[in-house]
Amino acid sequence: MKLSFLSFLSVAAGVAIAAPTESTKDHYVPFDNRPLGPLKPNPFQGLKYDGDWQVGRYSVQASNVKSTKADKLLFYPMTNITDVNVRGFVSVDGGKNKFNGKSVKLGCSVKNGNKKQTVPCDIQITGSNLVNQKYVSVKYTNTNALQTVDLDDLYLVDALFFRIKSAGKDKDLTENITLLVDEFRYTIESS
Repeated sequence: MKLSFLSFLSVAAGVAIAAPTESTKDHYVPFDNRPLGPLKPNPFQGLKYDGDWQVGRYSVQASNVKSTKADKLLFYPMTNITDVNVRGFVSVDGGKNKFNGKSVKLGCSVKNGNKKQTVPCDIQITGSNLVNQKYVSVKYTNTNALQTVDLDDLYLVDALFFRIKSAGKDKDLTENITLLVDEFRYTIESS
């Protein structure tokens, strides 16, 4: 009996030593349940954000988008897209954690009367950590809906930066363009 118990302890100790010390948690952030206006409280579990992120209605921010099950989305007004520092970002909220992008819906809009309408645009999403940067380029062309973007290439990052590189059919718009975001999916890698 003692030998069996010692064998059990030996096996249990081996399993405990071999067990991974990291955990992964999936997150999905829709914006329908958020109040309109500045993004408060922070809906990004394990992440923080910086900049002028706001919650708005599709009917105002993307008035020409017809078929959507959501009523609200996240938007980020960008005054001058020729300035490389005009961008929105989310980053890990301290500690040694990293996160992996999974997917997000994106688009761009400009003011048309009292409402905004979607316009073609090029968006660059940069995932960065202390060692390197990874990029996903998005060509938003079907302005009838937001475009679902796969973020699987942006893994183990500290931050994601969203920047509009160009906008308009002829890439002629540079001011007062709004980045549209919905259904952000990501995982947090805890150490």
